[in-house]
This record gives sequence, structure tokens and C-alpha cells, in this order.
Amino acid sequence: MRHLLWPAMLVMGFLAGCAAPGGAPLQASGDALLATQLQFVNPRLDPITAVPALPGRPVPKLPDPVWLVLGHTDGRPAGPAAADHFLRFPLHRETPALERRSMGRFDLNLGFVGRSLARSAQPLQPRPEDQALAVQPADARISRLLLGVLDSLQYPLAAVTGLRDAASGEEVVLLHADRPCRIVGNIDLSRTGTFVDAHASTRGRFTGVFEHDVTIPHAGLHWLRVRPLAPGRFQVTRTEAPAQVSVFVLLSAVAAAGP
Repeated sequence: MRHLLWPAMLVMGFLAGCAAPGGAPLQASGDALLATQLQFVNPRLDPITAVPALPGRPVPKLPDPVWLVLGHTDGRPAGPAAADHFLRFPLHRETPALERRSMGRFDLNLGFVGRSLARSAQPLQPRPEDQALAVQPADARISRLLLGVLDSLQYPLAAVTGLRDAASGEEVVLLHADRPCRIVGNIDLSRTGTFVDAHASTRGRFTGVFEHDVTIPHAGLHWLRVRPLAPGRFQVTRTEAPAQVSVFVLLSAVAAAGP
């Protein structure tokens, strides 16, 4: 996160062992398709439409194609990805390749995502960074969508990746629950000893306390929104479905260079 990137989007490690077939489209007759776009962003998560090649400023060289990978957590509203992933597919860049920092629109198949998350849902899996984090009832099973980005050789790009509401710019995530439930409590990523410590390059970005008060009214796929409350504190709640989202990617070279 600039704040958020909320335990979610650890691309390094998550994608290191990808071996699934590529190229499968996220489309199926009768499923809900959500208009989506891949955007490269600066550390404030503002979209970058072009990055000039200035002296002393590294410009990420993006491979063609870039592969978007969909993964999931098992039994957690946030955290690192499960050991497996369920799909990757290529996104081809527009020209000119070096300067442009956005991809053409594509459709995210929410029916496919919902079915995939349903298969991976489990009861809450506690971790050291949890502070009275609980799912009520305790046997409710949840799973959350994670995203990653690969280069054309199927290696993870050094990036932080997530979803944002295209209209408001706020960060959002997709969570599946197998029944009505409530998620309460905090995840504290300002502590040492959390999963973030295994990913030193992200320590400066994955910090803060994330306060959960999420009421899930029915089984199925739900959108959660993360809003800043104060420096280092963020609120996670359920929200209405956005009309359009973007998949944002913060590359390490962009983060180092600004603006």
C-alpha cells in the first residue's frame, strides 16, 4: 500500500513457481464481465501515462507480453498468496512500448473468479500479525483474490499489484465467503515478525494497522474497500461493486525514482 497494498499483493515469492498453461481468456458465456485496465502507477498510486527517459532516472523496461496472474489466499482476508494459482493470461502493451504505462481494456470474469475462490475458501488462518482478528461464525470459509504480474519468461516483475476503483481511485479487493459472516479485528503490519519481513523490498510499503469491520450478508463474491483513517491506520469495510476497476502496478524502478 502506499497505505494499503494491504497484505495482498506480494508478487515476489507468490509467483516464483508458476507453471500453469497461459493465454486462457477470462471470458465465458453468461458470466459477469467487469471492464478492467492495467495501469502503471507512481508511489502515490497516481496513474503514469508516460515516463520520460531522464538522466539519472531509471525507466522500467516492460516485456511484451506482460502476464497477469490470478491467485488467492486460503482462509484470510489479506496476506500472502497460497502456494498455487489458478490462471495467468497475457496482456499486450500499446505502442510506443517504452514510454506508455497503460494497457488496453480487458474483461475480468467475476463468475470465474467467484468459482475459483469458492474452491479455495477455508476457515480463518491466524498469523502473528493478527490482533483479535476473527470471522464470526468461526467455521465460515473465506478466500481473497490476489493479483500478480509476470514478464514474458514467466518470472515475477519487481512490483506491487492490486485493484482500484476506476471512478474514486480507492483500493478495493475481492473476497469470497461461503455463508453470511462478519470479519472483525486488526492486521498489524507495523510489527516485525510478520510475513512482510520475508520480502525486504516491500517492508517500506506494507506498514500500518488495518482495522476490519466487514459484514458479509450472503454467500458469494464481495467487494471490500480500504480507506485511510489516520497515518498508519486503515479501515476495511464491504462496499458496493465498482462499475470499472484498474489493476495497478507499482514497479520498483518507478518507486525509486518518484515522482
